[in-house]
Amino acid sequence: MIYFEESKDSDIPELKKIWKICFGDPDSYIDFFFDNKFRTCKSIIMLDSGKAIGAMYLMPVSAYECGEVKNGFYGYAIGILPEYRGQGIYSRLDKLIYEYITKHNLFYILCPANQKLCEYYQSLGFMENAFVSERTVCSTDAKSSFTVSALSAETYESMRNSHFDNIIYWDRSSLEYVLKENVFLGGHNLFFEDEGFFVIARKIGNVLKIIESNVSECKIQQITDYLCREYKTKSAVWILPENDTDLHLLYGLSRNLKKENYYLNLILD
Repeated sequence: MIYFEESKDSDIPELKKIWKICFGDPDSYIDFFFDNKFRTCKSIIMLDSGKAIGAMYLMPVSAYECGEVKNGFYGYAIGILPEYRGQGIYSRLDKLIYEYITKHNLFYILCPANQKLCEYYQSLGFMENAFVSERTVCSTDAKSSFTVSALSAETYESMRNSHFDNIIYWDRSSLEYVLKENVFLGGHNLFFEDEGFFVIARKIGNVLKIIESNVSECKIQQITDYLCREYKTKSAVWILPENDTDLHLLYGLSRNLKKENYYLNLILD
């Protein structure tokens, strides 16, 4: 018999096994998540007659609709053991979630890993409404200097929430985790003190990815030159709010949100 429960600390060993099988992440990263995020989010464990067969993690979020704050959650790391896939288990859970969020006027948002998953979630009733743009900027080798320090979660939250339009708001614990995770994965959380900019960057292979920032359009080239010199790359890939000129990417799907486009972009590996 398949059923669902809220996870407990005693479930962590089984949850780690499910994560490993479903996503193949290193044990060090899995341990990092459970040490730093598990207890500040809700999680659901999927069971078959007491055997753990799947899990998902729910992080609190909010958004403005019609001038009022609407609360919701972000579904992360949704995984079901291979031998239980294709049996409609998640669709059963999704039906329960949808009934709950409808009753309590909440919303639900997630970021599918590929097009096939996007199509699956859309078949359940999710709609596309979180987009970003991607821009590759080459270094000009121009030299410039900035006063740069480590970005704090408090500064990140304040600048992020005031800069972006139609934003999905994350709670402080999620933003703190974002910064910790980026450092854990070799990234850099930078605060350009003189300019009032933040940059969250990570070098992936030979590519420097600017995963999130509030750098103004007129300063992107100058900041790119600085970052490429610091991290020894020839170009940077910037993830930006959706616009009409850069590469357009679907980032998230939602249920119970009305606007056509929100800025989501929480950085999780």
